[in-house]
Amino acid sequence: VAFYIIGYFWTLETMSLIFHFAASFYAVSWYFTPCRADGSKAGLDGHIWRTGVCYALRYHLGSMAMGAALTLVFRPVHAPMAVLAKLAKSSHRHVDGDEDGEGITEHCLGCVWCFDEVVRFVNKNAIICMVLNSSSYFNSASEAVRALGKANPETAYLNGSSGSLHSIGMLAAGCLSGYLALLTVQDVGLFTSQNSSYYVENRVAVVVAVGVLGASVASCFMGLFDVVFDTLLFCWLSDVKPTGNVVFVPPSLQAALGPATQKGSGGSGDGAEHGEGMEEEKKKVAEQERRDEAARKAQLEREAQLERQAQQIAEEELRRAAEEREEALRQEKVRKLEAQRLEAQQLEAEREQRREAEKEKERARKEKELREEEAKAEKHAKEEVELQPAVAPAPAVAAAAPAPVVTLTVPASPTREGSEPDRGDSFSAA
Repeated sequence: VAFYIIGYFWTLETMSLIFHFAASFYAVSWYFTPCRADGSKAGLDGHIWRTGVCYALRYHLGSMAMGAALTLVFRPVHAPMAVLAKLAKSSHRHVDGDEDGEGITEHCLGCVWCFDEVVRFVNKNAIICMVLNSSSYFNSASEAVRALGKANPETAYLNGSSGSLHSIGMLAAGCLSGYLALLTVQDVGLFTSQNSSYYVENRVAVVVAVGVLGASVASCFMGLFDVVFDTLLFCWLSDVKPTGNVVFVPPSLQAALGPATQKGSGGSGDGAEHGEGMEEEKKKVAEQERRDEAARKAQLEREAQLERQAQQIAEEELRRAAEEREEALRQEKVRKLEAQRLEAQQLEAEREQRREAEKEKERARKEKELREEEAKAEKHAKEEVELQPAVAPAPAVAAAAPAPVVTLTVPASPTREGSEPDRGDSFSAA
């Protein structure tokens, strides 16, 4: 059960950070839209927050989950530890020589160390720097702390005041909702009449529940206002590089916040010191520009190299795929030729078998005809022998009279159309 409860709250916190990312993405897109000649900005597409949600889910989901886990752990102790750290730092300057005070201060300094090294990095500023720099959660949190450390105290105070406005807005909305609920359950007869089915018996519980619900709803809106306000503040702090004629910061915001490059306590000192500070700042900005330009060129070179490598890999894969297709086609052709050869051999074998069978039939037919002819010849010879008359031998002294010749004529068979007429056969007998 504990596992499901932790997972439920972790999921809710992750979704909250994703929507914070989308709100910061929208605010950053609006800020870095160039101003018009009159200082106004062009409107943005109303669906750009969907792009922020897609970027958060596709590129920063792991960072969102990590930030949600840390926020879930340190949110209850963030405000108390911030107060303790502030009190410990102020009291450490007033306990010199007091052993008991020094012991208490040492224990408080442990809370200060924990807050400075861990807790103060876990807040919405990390999400804002993640939108600006597209880096991991820990790098973004460190960059947010460094950016606020380089800014003047007034800017850091503005970053902290947005959280105070968040709390004040929640408290005001909760109190107003509770007050309206109290007036409703006291003055509306539907809730005060005991005969009504909507009679409210425990008015205090209803008022408290409505107040908590109103504060929860107000927290969503005040949280959105808080995120957008701090996002614009960090955009203003990061907008320190000269961009020619392109201006991003609106004139009203520039007039209210002052120069973004101002560091330290700022605003005091004579004109010479201020001029030297500006010159030094310009040198730092120029040096930072050179470093950024070198880093940008190196990044472009790396991207070009990666693109070339990716292109080579793609060409190699295409070549390998083409070779595999050619090999598959060649094997398929070989298989077809082999199948055709086997089929031709099979057909040739079947034709050879048919020829052998026909030859065997022809031999059998000829043998049968030969046997029939022999049988007919034997039968004809027997018939001739039977038809030949028996003649007695004549005396030797008698003169041999010539034997009469008897000629038998066999009538010819009737002729058929297209054939020659058959002449009759003649037999002579003595």
